[in-house]
Amino acid sequence: MIEDGAAGSREALADDVALALNYAPAGHREAFETLFALDQRLGQIVASAKEPQFAAIRLVWWRDQLAGLRAAAEPADPLLMRCRSLVLDSQVEGAMLADIAEGWAMALPPGPETEAEFTDYATYRGASLFAAIAVCARASNAENAGRAFALADLARSS
Repeated sequence: MIEDGAAGSREALADDVALALNYAPAGHREAFETLFALDQRLGQIVASAKEPQFAAIRLVWWRDQLAGLRAAAEPADPLLMRCRSLVLDSQVEGAMLADIAEGWAMALPPGPETEAEFTDYATYRGASLFAAIAVCARASNAENAGRAFALADLARSS
């Protein structure tokens, strides 16, 4: 379960992500959960966008906050605090997390339409997410899995 900083309530990750986290090594589960919660929060901004330009502004804010996590003062948002802890405790860079927000910005209406746009979306959102997971797990070469995850998730929600 992930705590929603704005409402103070608990929200569940997608069922498939929650199931996958059950099989993650216990020592990595919290970091993985934080990364998927970040991806989900950014996705909620896109999904709830009535005015894409306002959602774009919110995503830019998140991108900037994530990019500056290493040097910034402790953020007020609980999810940003967990991301900051992840950045400070591992080799994950804020810029890697900021790329996830950049990828979600590409999903704003009208969304990716060309092969190049789908590739960019998958790289920024999925490859960056899975690269951060790989860093936390001290694994390598997770970017292709991340691209596949991002494209499958986009197709499922379209």
